[in-house]
Amino acid sequence: MTREDQLKFCNVCKNKRMNVQKGIVCGLTGEKSDFNELCPNYEEDPKEVQKVNLIEAEKEKRYKEFVSISGWLFLFLWF
Repeated sequence: MTREDQLKFCNVCKNKRMNVQKGIVCGLTGEKSDFNELCPNYEEDPKEVQKVNLIEAEKEKRYKEFVSISGWLFLFLWF
């Protein structure tokens, strides 16, 4: 599991802490994550999950708008 994959879990965990030198670390160990599939200390934070879901929904909405505008622009330029 890559660090990026681990951070998907860590970003929505109640135990995460920010370290200026290391980035996001476990608040229980003070170290970067080192799990492969599941973290034994993972505790989901519903508020953080909701934030991540809202951000992802906004990204998807903007992408769809971009594709729609690009399609119309291509069609317009083609004629």
